Amino acid sequence: MTKTKKKNPWLVCFILFLMCLLIWPTGTQIAYATETQTEETTYSNVLTDLKKDENFKQEDYPYIPTDNSFDVFQIAETTSQELLIYVYQPSQKFHATQISMSSSIGVNYNPKLYDLTLLDEDQTLQKYIVNDFVVKEDALRYYEIISIFRPFDKDVDDAPSDGNTINSVSYEVAKLFTASTVEGQVSYSCEVVQTIEITDKYVGFVRYKGSNIWWESSCDSHYVAFSTDKSIDDLIEAEIYFVTRLYKEDNFGKRYNGDPVDHQVTIRHDQYADSEDFQGWFGHNHEWTRIQTVEDFKATNDDLEDETLNALANKQWILRFHETSYTQSFVSIAGNTCEATEVTNVTILRLKFETDGQIYNLGVVDNQQQGDDDPDNFSSWFDQLKDWIKWLLRIVGIILLVVLLIVCLPVVVVILKGLWWLIKNIGKIIWYVISAPFKLFDKGEK
Repeated sequence: MTKTKKKNPWLVCFILFLMCLLIWPTGTQIAYATETQTEETTYSNVLTDLKKDENFKQEDYPYIPTDNSFDVFQIAETTSQELLIYVYQPSQKFHATQISMSSSIGVNYNPKLYDLTLLDEDQTLQKYIVNDFVVKEDALRYYEIISIFRPFDKDVDDAPSDGNTINSVSYEVAKLFTASTVEGQVSYSCEVVQTIEITDKYVGFVRYKGSNIWWESSCDSHYVAFSTDKSIDDLIEAEIYFVTRLYKEDNFGKRYNGDPVDHQVTIRHDQYADSEDFQGWFGHNHEWTRIQTVEDFKATNDDLEDETLNALANKQWILRFHETSYTQSFVSIAGNTCEATEVTNVTILRLKFETDGQIYNLGVVDNQQQGDDDPDNFSSWFDQLKDWIKWLLRIVGIILLVVLLIVCLPVVVVILKGLWWLIKNIGKIIWYVISAPFKLFDKGEK
């Protein structure tokens, strides 16, 4: 008689468990540029992507140590509707931070700034993802990249000599990439487009004063002056990007009391602005057009500093793009305290203009730049007279306050003595109030 060997039920369960692990999807497979994972995307390296094109040759992108430029030579869309760009940076020194791009053309043309994140690099080749951008569902998709930005580097870049600071340096791209989907297949094409470049630029502001007795409330009118590489007969419209941040300053220095705020505004030659909402009781309201020639700007602001006039000497146009309040308190004996707004990263994204009877609407190649914290105009004799009167009133007020304290000092001394006696005897008074009814009750019984 043959014995049958019994199977261990725990061993069977363990084998089944291992089989489940082998066949169950884990979600950790490697994904290429056009694939995504459930939890976190893993991107392929830049050479893997580029070598899918049989015409690609890495030797076409040589190392050139003196060439700090950027060239966006290819784009790609992912299946998760992200946009990738491929960049040639010959010197291998810098990484890009932003691009100026419009995802529409024609009447809807609207360049915007997008932040970039570096995904991979191999020698002179770099691969970026365009942050906060979603690929459209359209069968035909446009990506006009006007320029690409990197941080300013004092070792290779020339700093302005007029008190301005360059935040980011731009490089022309001037390419329109088109993505087309036909029967589920995506193909790309590229053509060169026209841009307009800012050749000279100055960022500043003028202050229109208005004040009360104990504080000053004024309007800071921010502007950018510039000239371009193309002739402009009439400037019709402009798109501008800038960043603002509130700050407070006193004798102890400058302290920010707000987070940076991004702005993108469109201004037109028929728009007006004024200073009325920012000034105090004694302010004279000023009004201006958003777009001016430099000569018109100087004619309506005849109190500009000599340094400002020198900075404007070779500029053609003025864009007056933003107004902020400036307040200064004189109550503090230690020093005046002011609250104002810092404007940085000013860059022009688009200009619509007329030349020789033809209308152009072009993307702009322009650095991101900021001015200093000092207004570009000096105080007129009337403002100086008002300031003198204000200081006189403040001094008189302080003298009257001191005299009043001296006159009232005996009364103040008596009051303080009374308060001190009350503090010392507060316990006795409380005990007297509490015990008085009991004393009266005892007397009544007797």
